[in-house]
Amino acid sequence: MARKTCELTLEISERTSLIVDVCYLYYPAEPMVRYYPDGSGYPGSDADVDLVSCVVVAWIVAGEERKRDVHPWLWQSLDAFALMHVDEHWDKVRRTLLRDAQEQERTEYED
Repeated sequence: MARKTCELTLEISERTSLIVDVCYLYYPAEPMVRYYPDGSGYPGSDADVDLVSCVVVAWIVAGEERKRDVHPWLWQSLDAFALMHVDEHWDKVRRTLLRDAQEQERTEYED
């Protein structure tokens, strides 16, 4: 298991998007292990991710980018909205996070 962060852009509408730092736990795939000649043993598992947090770092409205600064109540509301959006689109976000984690693994391995 590894804790990772990925920056995602959530398209909210035609003119509005949120740039979000998504923190997640990555569980790499585990290979199948055969203990006995009959093939019984550990079946292995696919890679997976669990969401830890979503923090909006920028809000883009009509091409104008607003960074996280004043009005904490506004940014807390945007964080909650982003979390709801990620939850509603979890299958797509999950695939994106898995690709990101696997790309980070390849990069770490190459270095």
